[in-house]
Amino acid sequence: MKKTNEANRLFQQCIKPNSPGAAAAVLVDGKVVYKNGFGLANMEYDIPNTPSTIFHVASVSKQFTAMCILLLESEGKLNINDDIRKYIPEMPDLGHVITIKHLMHHTSGLRDQWELLFLAGWRSDDVITQEHLLKAIMRQKALNFEPGTKFLYSNTGYTLMAEIVKRVSGKPIAIFAKENIFDPLKMDNTHFHDDNDMIVKNRAYSYKLDLEQGYKKSVLNYSTVGATSLFTTAEDLLKWGYNFKTKEIGGLTVIENMKKMYTLKNGETIDYAGGVTIGDYRGLKTVEHSGADAGFRSALMCFPEQGAAIAVLSNLSTFKPMYYAKKLADIFIDEEEFKCEDSFSFSNYYIEEERYENIKDLEGIYMTEPGITFKIEVEDNEMFILMPGTPKLKLMYKTGNTYIIKDTDMLIKWEIDEKNNIEGFKIVYPHDENFAKKLNKIEISSDMLKKYEGIYYSDELKTFYKIVLEDETLVAKHNRNEDSKLFPYEKNKFTSEEYGNSLSGDITFKVNQDMQVIGFNITTGRVINLWFMKLR
Repeated sequence: MKKTNEANRLFQQCIKPNSPGAAAAVLVDGKVVYKNGFGLANMEYDIPNTPSTIFHVASVSKQFTAMCILLLESEGKLNINDDIRKYIPEMPDLGHVITIKHLMHHTSGLRDQWELLFLAGWRSDDVITQEHLLKAIMRQKALNFEPGTKFLYSNTGYTLMAEIVKRVSGKPIAIFAKENIFDPLKMDNTHFHDDNDMIVKNRAYSYKLDLEQGYKKSVLNYSTVGATSLFTTAEDLLKWGYNFKTKEIGGLTVIENMKKMYTLKNGETIDYAGGVTIGDYRGLKTVEHSGADAGFRSALMCFPEQGAAIAVLSNLSTFKPMYYAKKLADIFIDEEEFKCEDSFSFSNYYIEEERYENIKDLEGIYMTEPGITFKIEVEDNEMFILMPGTPKLKLMYKTGNTYIIKDTDMLIKWEIDEKNNIEGFKIVYPHDENFAKKLNKIEISSDMLKKYEGIYYSDELKTFYKIVLEDETLVAKHNRNEDSKLFPYEKNKFTSEEYGNSLSGDITFKVNQDMQVIGFNITTGRVINLWFMKLR
């Protein structure tokens, strides 16, 4: 009872009864030791979240798609080392063999479907079907990189895997997964949601927080599966999580193949396996994944050796489910089971420098490779960060030049040189870190800026951008996307001034021998060097 009360307080501190919220469930030694719901599943009718509320779990879906592929391989119906064009012959030849294994481990080099659609003017609340995605995928003209040489998360691979399941088994993945995974595990409230018009009883709806207007709907209309769109409950996910220990579905070989990490051509082993990340928490081996679409946030964290699983599902975009999954692990897994303290501890990042006082100087746009942008804002002497896939988050001062991103297990550590110039920051995750360089605006004459004006077209996206000079600033215009002011930071290099715009990323204009602008490449994180040709 003490542990239950502690867990309840954990959620009650951040979720109010009349707000969107979360559902959580914990399994230890094969037994459910905790489950509860907090906040509302539907704000318009005051329907509460419960452990049996059905959530869209976004990328937590991927492990089920991977299991479907591996089950088919165990039956001798495919081989994950096969060229995907064996099963999808209409896939364009992009100069390299792409295997199912590449798709599974995000090493295919294929550009991400969502970033392609958003660049082309699609909105996240549009009805997006499997057919729409496949058409966009088939129009790809180039890869981000040679398959097998890098890891770069790409939802495209899992959409193609769902299509392969359909073609090899003769059944849509929604039916194949139901027959081979959900029904045997008695996951009675779980399905792949391949029809946006389908009525789902007891479902949670998606919300976001507007700091000025309060909670608002964050509409999601996907009719696409494989990379996303699993509908399930916290209770059902525990049954699946326990399967990593029992191996009831798949058996030893399939489960071990699902947990097998990928080795790149340079010999580096990445921690992404079959739709899951292989890691550890406090010395215990974990199999985990999180997800984010619209206002839905999800995390499933499994400890196979302990027969433990933790599911945290939310319908509010500001919620951080993996953070709370780890907190639940601390509460419900016996302390003697852990082999060490959390390897990621804020105390590891204490530094001796004095706090940087002029925090207004820290405002601006920052960029990591490849083309992922962050924005730092200062309001009333407080700092906030905007980063991909999240709303604005507060930075809480820790020590020296180090800040905690509130309600996450991430840190920002400012890099400032001996002349007090701001070089950028390290964003530090539990098992990784990345450097974001500060982009300083450069001065360009109006005559020079006018050379960039014109109509630009992407044959891959079948879309146009018009770039015009307005009030000494280049502005990119699209028939659906919002106008985007372009921020010059190096010769021929720009990014969007408005964070979260479809053109957020690295825009590099190309010139010919006569120094005439002929087009631009854009890199947005999961899309690298997508070409737009200047028409006039």
